Amino acid sequence: AIRDSGIAREQIFLSSKLNHKDQYAAGALRTVEQQLRSFGVEYIDLVSLSRPASDVSAQAAAWKVLEALYDGGLIRALGVCNFDLSVLPQFYAAARVKPVYLQNKFSIYEIG
Repeated sequence: AIRDSGIAREQIFLSSKLNHKDQYAAGALRTVEQQLRSFGVEYIDLVSLSRPASDVSAQAAAWKVLEALYDGGLIRALGVCNFDLSVLPQFYAAARVKPVYLQNKFSIYEIG
């Protein structure tokens, strides 16, 4: 669809997430490589972790993979989703490439 749109790739901001099931090193690499092929692009503008993982070491390994892909130019920016203040400072301190995007779900039906 991107190729067929006639819009220059540089004019499109492409964002993706890693499913919580892929937040480990091999899963992160496999998923991003698959997304690049599926989207038919050379890079993804933003890749985010979908939520904090229960296994912090596996999550750290996945983030290191994303950092390497970022260093290689395959990802332009990294982000996190649904990381609250109890998790974010520790994650931020351990990350070499800091997340530049934070998406959190809020609902007027689930206050607090």
